[in-house]
Amino acid sequence: MAKFEKMRNDALLDKNKAAMKAMELEGKTDDLKEKSDQIKEGISRIPKDLPDELQLQIDAACERVQAEMKSEAKELENEAYDAQADADQAFERMHQDGQDLQKKGDKLRDLRQIPLIGSFADAKGRELKDDGDQLIDIAKETQSYSNRLAEAKNKLMGI
Repeated sequence: MAKFEKMRNDALLDKNKAAMKAMELEGKTDDLKEKSDQIKEGISRIPKDLPDELQLQIDAACERVQAEMKSEAKELENEAYDAQADADQAFERMHQDGQDLQKKGDKLRDLRQIPLIGSFADAKGRELKDDGDQLIDIAKETQSYSNRLAEAKNKLMGI
């Protein structure tokens, strides 16, 4: 069972990493979206009937600020993409490991009719199935954080 404990600990670490990254990026995304909205609102208040030279300077400044916002959004989008890829990879590994444990548990439980070892095989089979269920549950939680990362990434595309 030491192997399962390592698998479980690794799965929990990966899930927690995905959760922390999702929360971090959601916060950064919300902050950037708010900042972007404020900038757009501020730009919309600038009069359009200014002298040509001043209007060109203001337009250039606005374009620089908008380019900086897009650049920052792109960086966060890439960060979210990488974090989501890591979470998806962890999900796949956990889910596969969980299914493998469940299959092994089923095979052991099939031996329950054999005299002397049947009850032992049945108990160990149930234990393996339970371990597999735990890993699949952790994988599902990890998938939910991957979905949150995808949502943050999609929000950033609109900035």
